[in-house]
Amino acid sequence: MRRLAIFFALGAVASGCSTTAEQPTEHVASKGAAIIDGSESPATQDAVVLVVIRNHGSCTGTLVAPNLVLTARHCVTQTDEGAQCKVDGTSADGGTLYSNFVASDLLVYKGQLASVMMDDPTKASAKGKQIITETTTTYCDHDVAFILLDRVVNAPVAAIRTKEGAREGEMITAVGWGLTEKGSLPSKRMEREGVQVQAIGPYVFDEATKIGLGKSEFLVGEAFCSGDSGGPAVASTGAVVGVVSRGGNGSTSTGADSCIGPDTIGIYTHLANKQTLVSKAFAASGYALRDEGTPPGKAAGEACVENVDCSSNTCVSKVCRTPCTDDSVCETDEACTAKSGLMICLPAAKPAPATPSGDDPANGAAPPSSTTTTTTTSNCSASPIGGTSAASPFALLALVAAAGLRRRRPA
Repeated sequence: MRRLAIFFALGAVASGCSTTAEQPTEHVASKGAAIIDGSESPATQDAVVLVVIRNHGSCTGTLVAPNLVLTARHCVTQTDEGAQCKVDGTSADGGTLYSNFVASDLLVYKGQLASVMMDDPTKASAKGKQIITETTTTYCDHDVAFILLDRVVNAPVAAIRTKEGAREGEMITAVGWGLTEKGSLPSKRMEREGVQVQAIGPYVFDEATKIGLGKSEFLVGEAFCSGDSGGPAVASTGAVVGVVSRGGNGSTSTGADSCIGPDTIGIYTHLANKQTLVSKAFAASGYALRDEGTPPGKAAGEACVENVDCSSNTCVSKVCRTPCTDDSVCETDEACTAKSGLMICLPAAKPAPATPSGDDPANGAAPPSSTTTTTTTSNCSASPIGGTSAASPFALLALVAAAGLRRRRPA
């Protein structure tokens, strides 16, 4: 009975929200959704990051290597707003991929309060260096991508499931930065536990049109909303099982109304059939994949016993460290330093205090005359950086009407 309910709910969405000439279209970054009826995501999920696309909104992603983010393909590429996808992974309507965004326009913010910083590019932890995707013309069954970053990010790294997809009946946790059930964007990253996998691809919703789930897709009910695109489905093992692709409930609302209710569906893309893409991404990162069963990697500065405990795969003197070749990959208060036969980022040496001079009061010299005037100046600057900033999530929400099974678009 539940499987029949899924069929009709999806059929209603597919037939009731197709793209028409009257509906406005826009190539935006994501089709993702926010977490509905969720709670605050704990610091243990700090591998989940906010991805801001300059002038196009934001998505959710997951740090799977210190310099590599897993997200949705539609978050890094201009695409149609909606799609009706066939079970063979081709498009029945929409879902076309156009040109990729400029990699350096993708900014990554870490931490539970990342959304508070998203309008300030200077507070981004890293930016994109390369976009790594499959070669395809539609995001149907291919809505997954990697962003190679210009530097390492000091945050935990998630393990990912690559040997199989989600299992029917499995419970996952949805995590992201999208709209809540109240229709507003949260100030903190959110999660929803206990989301059941209801169907796995290949799975046909309608025999006449062959619309359904592709072999790399699985379906859940109410869970996410706009702004959660690219966000992870986290298994009970802590591994990422898939990324948010698209969903809806038949409503043409651009707010949370399209993400709420028993007829709401959500579709994730998994990596079990993406071995070539995964291998290419991790080869570019220079780090090894942390497959399911491996604990999430710890951030630099955390205690460790062996290399595998660390995101960086570098444990020195029982502390996780970031390997380096120069200071460019280190934090601002660190320097690339030789230790234990390795080059790693360590706290920079503090400059030695100035040697007291004969005029220094500490050496017995007379204090300055009371007629001396000291002028203090402020070093603040209000000038814009680059002339542009990431688009406001609130402004973008009203721009796009629903179309087909809407990708979960950026906030």
